[in-house]
Amino acid sequence: MYNRNKKKGIYIIIITIVLIILISITAEKANFATNIVLYITTPVYRLFNGINNFIGGGFNYVVKIGTLQTDNSRLLKENEKLKYDNFMLNEFKDENENLRKLLNMKEKKLYPVVTAAEVIGVDPSSYRKVFIIDKGKNNGLSLNMVVINYNGLVGKLVEVNDVTSKVMTIADEQSAVSCMLQRSKEEVMLKGANLQENGEICKLDYITTDTDIIEGEDILTSNISEIYPEGIPVGKVVKIETDSSSLIRKVYVKPNVNFRRLNDVLVLKNK
Repeated sequence: MYNRNKKKGIYIIIITIVLIILISITAEKANFATNIVLYITTPVYRLFNGINNFIGGGFNYVVKIGTLQTDNSRLLKENEKLKYDNFMLNEFKDENENLRKLLNMKEKKLYPVVTAAEVIGVDPSSYRKVFIIDKGKNNGLSLNMVVINYNGLVGKLVEVNDVTSKVMTIADEQSAVSCMLQRSKEEVMLKGANLQENGEICKLDYITTDTDIIEGEDILTSNISEIYPEGIPVGKVVKIETDSSSLIRKVYVKPNVNFRRLNDVLVLKNK
């Protein structure tokens, strides 16, 4: 009985050892198979992972570029708006300053003012030499009334309707204004020049080599004019051309008024 139980114990031990060995061998084979699979699949996984990262990175890059472009576009629009707002602010500031100067002129009563007026248009055939203002006969205006602004002489009325009028500036070729040199008080005749060729320039007629005139000299309206009151600032001598073969010199005058930025004016009573 003892021997039989002893044999059973030995069998159990042997079976246990065999099972352990089999399990160990199976585990080793499984590890071997796993290693083979990993060896084969790892490069493939790395390849697909790299492609995925590349595509994902590219997508993120595109998204970032799109976001940057959107932000850049928004900033550009904001910048343009700020520029426009700043421009309009300066325009309003200039306009208010100009109106203040005109009001001061009117209050000082330097000249007999009929009314203030606003430039509302330009004669299309005049190349900014004839302007349209928003006052007319209903406001007491009549032909040949003198027009000025805070910088000086603008011109005169050449057409008057009920509610609007046309102003021919001193730069028009048909304009002629009796003026004087500020230093010597010598009488001169100011005429308009071709704006398209010379810009906003006038000229003095019949200036001889004996005339006491220098560049930078101021030109004023004279007391012999039948239309213009005396002493209105007109312009400044900017160029004198002398021809040795002639006694006549060419003298160019830049008007004090910037006709390209003319907005508000005063209309004076007839002399």
